[in-house]
Amino acid sequence: MIQKYSQLARILLAILAYFPVALPTQTSISQSMPICGAPNTFSVAFTSSSLMNAGALIQVTGLIGAINTASADCVPLLGPNVDTFFTGNTFRCGSWSDATGTLSFQTAVPIAANSQISFSFAMINPAVDSPAANVAISLDSVSYSPTVDYSPYYNISGGRAPLLLVCPSILSIQASQTTTYAGIPNNLTISLQLSVGMPS
Repeated sequence: MIQKYSQLARILLAILAYFPVALPTQTSISQSMPICGAPNTFSVAFTSSSLMNAGALIQVTGLIGAINTASADCVPLLGPNVDTFFTGNTFRCGSWSDATGTLSFQTAVPIAANSQISFSFAMINPAVDSPAANVAISLDSVSYSPTVDYSPYYNISGGRAPLLLVCPSILSIQASQTTTYAGIPNNLTISLQLSVGMPS
């Protein structure tokens, strides 16, 4: 009986190896900077549950207000998986639409199911406070709501969420000096209390 179960297990393992189980499609996005008007890097990751053929379109939409300082035809893509991503005739680039806050590019080679893909791209934050953007990630024309990192950052609740921005303000100023006598060295100390924290 044990031998029969062992043989059955080997058969099942062989079937699974030939027909791998597709995991659910997963997408995520986070940002590096929640301060308005500052440079920001958006980091995106996805795992597709099915094969993505060469030429498949990949899009990140909803980043309305993000300011692209590169060419609209070539926003540089960074990360370990971007060598085969292209837009037009240029690799490692995506095209940008200000109107919809959308980054678009294609893959030059197939992406196998369950492959873990990640990339990032840089923008400038708008100079206004704003709630987190309603971002979608589209893989081969199928749109997904990504997992968003709402962890605190810069003493801002949800500071990792894309385009959740706070404009710093000065809450208090304190100044002091080491001497009031003229003609001798004096050390001035100015302390500012800001509305946001600074990472260590």
